[in-house]
Amino acid sequence: MKRTSQTAMSPDAPEVSDAIDLALRYLEATQTEDGSWRGDYGGPIFLLPALVIAAHIMEEPFDEETVQGFVSYFRQYQNDDGGWPLYTGGPSYVYTTTVCYVALRLLGLAAQDPDVDRGRAWLMAQDGATNSAPWGKFLLALLNLYHY
Repeated sequence: MKRTSQTAMSPDAPEVSDAIDLALRYLEATQTEDGSWRGDYGGPIFLLPALVIAAHIMEEPFDEETVQGFVSYFRQYQNDDGGWPLYTGGPSYVYTTTVCYVALRLLGLAAQDPDVDRGRAWLMAQDGATNSAPWGKFLLALLNLYHY
């Protein structure tokens, strides 16, 4: 079928400009006062521990409300067996359990905290953090908890 100028898509077509206008209005309506856009990036559990570890290394502490939110997140996604999954709903994984355990300790939880203790017990049953994926070993090395 041969396209005519009326059916061909062009950047000036009303449909395109309407879509762009709608997108810009949506972005403007959802932008926060500080200029950012917030959203859920749920799924990969290993991202938050990396942030906690990086903030610790840079000596940038979180306020208490943020710490409590982080702790609540870790507790929410801990599996019944004590480990943490790589992604929400997945099986416990050594790398994720390693970094979640370390993050909780860096956030101030005691080793005797029941959830921290369950995480450590699961990790030890998997022969410990040295069975972590390279990223886990890398993060531990940055904290001087594992030799390069």
